[in-house]
Amino acid sequence: MNKCYILLIIVFVFGSVSAFSIDTNLAKENYFSGETLQAEIFINGVLEEEISTGDIKLFCNNTPIGIAPSLLKLGTNHYYSFFGINKNIKSQECEFMIKDVVYYDNGFLKQDSFSKNFSLIETNESLLFINPAGFKIDDIGSQNNLRVYLENLGRDITNISITTEDSFLELSISDVSGISESSSYFDIYLSEFLYNNEEKAEINLEYGTNNFIIPIWISSQDESNITPIEENITYVDESKIEFIMDVDKFNVSLGEKEDLSGYVTIKNVGLSLTNIIFSLTGNLAEVIDLQTETLSSFNSGDSFKEYLYVNQIKDAMPGNYEGVLKIDYESKSIEFPIFIEIKTEEIVLNGTGDVVDPGQPPKDEKSISIWWFVLIGLLILLGIVYFLYKKKTKINPDFLPRHV
Repeated sequence: MNKCYILLIIVFVFGSVSAFSIDTNLAKENYFSGETLQAEIFINGVLEEEISTGDIKLFCNNTPIGIAPSLLKLGTNHYYSFFGINKNIKSQECEFMIKDVVYYDNGFLKQDSFSKNFSLIETNESLLFINPAGFKIDDIGSQNNLRVYLENLGRDITNISITTEDSFLELSISDVSGISESSSYFDIYLSEFLYNNEEKAEINLEYGTNNFIIPIWISSQDESNITPIEENITYVDESKIEFIMDVDKFNVSLGEKEDLSGYVTIKNVGLSLTNIIFSLTGNLAEVIDLQTETLSSFNSGDSFKEYLYVNQIKDAMPGNYEGVLKIDYESKSIEFPIFIEIKTEEIVLNGTGDVVDPGQPPKDEKSISIWWFVLIGLLILLGIVYFLYKKKTKINPDFLPRHV
């Protein structure tokens, strides 16, 4: 009988264990007072409500500490948060907490808090506050200029080294010198031309004995409806390049103020090659920029994406643009047909013949004339009030002092 009770207790305990969890990865196990905390958050389960900045809390020795957290949603169950820690807090044990999370567990709605412990340490060393301490890029075409602010919270910092290993990132400066009681900043430029579907990039800051990494997440985007396909490829013992696409023509239509990018994929199915030349025929060069014009080497079995940027400056004249992307190698060449239509934006004329922006509602002339009447009425009313006021305040001669 006792064994049955023990078995029931075991089943109850293990059956009641929650399948939902939140894993928080802090960038460091120990932080200095004044530093920027970074936390990557992974949700294991289904949320009833998405977590928000109001759910991010900091407790030190069970006492709530005021913070101003930032929160980036990187995916359905993936978040990233960062905030500065008050530099006046003494050394103590702290908790990064996601408080009162509402989630589903075994079909039931539950609420709980999830925390990650770390140690907070005072220091007299040089210390930087860095903001933002992370970025999420949804559109590399429009979010291609980022700025990071640096503030010295400790002793004088003689030099800050700023580097990256990601080729599509360019830094405005590679180092900052002499931050004492002032702040500084640097810019990050993202190149659409050099970007090759990387999901994450990093900026590395080094100062003194400290190291700080700023992550940049880039959302994957469908760059075009041209998808490479590598089925039934036959390799030959000669120089040969083939297009590997599931379409045989780049055919697009867009407005004067629109731009588009896509790529054409080629594969070397023969011997290794050097000096591959990319060019455009017809009038395509008026509307298309090529990422690469010359490929110095192209080894056997390698694939290469040639990116096409259509109307990047948004100044192309309306009309049709037609030709081929031509690839020359040794004494051979291959061609990929391209057709682009730049459409004229619609212009609307009002009754007076004036050009009207179609995105703006037309002016209501009746409402304008009514406002003129209202204005004239107000002016008349102000005139009457002024006249009555002057008449009331006019001095009566009977009340003037008389000389005896």
